[in-house]
Parts: sequence; C-alpha cells; structure tokens
Amino acid sequence: MSSLELKAGDGELKPMAIMFLDLRGFSVAAASLPPAQVIALLQEYQGRFVPIIEEAGGSVDKYMGDGILVSFGGGERVGAEAAEAFAAIPALIAAGDAWAAERSRAGLPPLGVAIAITHGEVVHGVIGHDDRLEFTVIGDAVNLAAKLEKHAKVEHARVIATKAAHQRATEQGAKTAILRESLGAHVDGASEPVDLVIVA
Repeated sequence: MSSLELKAGDGELKPMAIMFLDLRGFSVAAASLPPAQVIALLQEYQGRFVPIIEEAGGSVDKYMGDGILVSFGGGERVGAEAAEAFAAIPALIAAGDAWAAERSRAGLPPLGVAIAITHGEVVHGVIGHDDRLEFTVIGDAVNLAAKLEKHAKVEHARVIATKAAHQRATEQGAKTAILRESLGAHVDGASEPVDLVIVA
C-alpha cells in the first residue's frame, strides 16, 4: 500500500515478530557531547543497523531515542516473519562488534547493542491525523519486546527472545543456536513469568 493510499483506521490482526534494539552505553557517551553530536551519534547508529534490518525483511515502526522498534511480517511475505527476525541476528551482532572495535581504536566510549525478539498476534494498522499518517504495531508482543530489552541486562544477554518466538522461527526454517534457556523468568512489568532463550 502506498503512502497515498493510507488512511487512519486501516488495520488488521497479523502474526508478527517484534524486535527491539537498544544502544547500550549511549547515556554515558552522550553526556559529554554537544547536542549536534548526540544526534550525529544516533544517526550513525541507525545508519549501521537499519539497513541490515530492512534487508532481512523488517520494517522500522518507531525510533525512540536510542531504541528502535521493528516489526517483521507486515508486508506481503507471509509465514516467515519469525525466521526473518532471527536470520538478521548474526549481521546485527557483527555490525555491533565492528562498531565497538572502531570506537575503541578511536579512544571513544564503548557502545553495544541489545536485541529483544517476541512473536504474537499484533494489530498492524494506520494511525495519525490529516497528512501525518504512519503504520504502527500494537499488542502484547510489542509491549513485551520493550520490557525484554531491559531484562537482557538481568540475563547478561546481547540477544534475548521469548521461547515461543524462537520455536516459531525454527518451525519456519530458521537455524538459530541458543546459549541457554531462562524458563519462568520474571520480567519487570510483565503480568506473568515468561519462558526465554538467550541467543547471544
């Protein structure tokens, strides 16, 4: 659907994989920078990781400071959303390692990227007013992805996912090894314990 065809209220319930990326160390790195350099740092971060996400089939839903909310499964490709999300992980990790090494060589504060992945039925639709319309995703999987990204610190994980998302990815043909499981994890803000996998 082109932007000219969008209208507020368009929406559908779809099984989608949700990915949330967060920049670790950003607050410390940004504290000593003037505003223009803070924005430049965010642009560099987005410029390194968003193309990888889009190449894998993901769509950026929102930029939230140093967080990036991504959805897989909103386009015409059906039945591969979880596999596509997990398939992006190696390239994202490699990009993070390369960036960290570059910053280290330049004597700059280290930065890392944490990634959380969930899967579930999500409302994928159009919101906005007049000529400011955009796609968005709404649902428990979206809310949990943001919570999981924070929980990654508790698990000392770079990449964390719900076990359900990993199982769906496997069913869809993904070949994703995990480091360990964290069953019945108490994720801050979640209404009940969650079965997780630590991918990296």
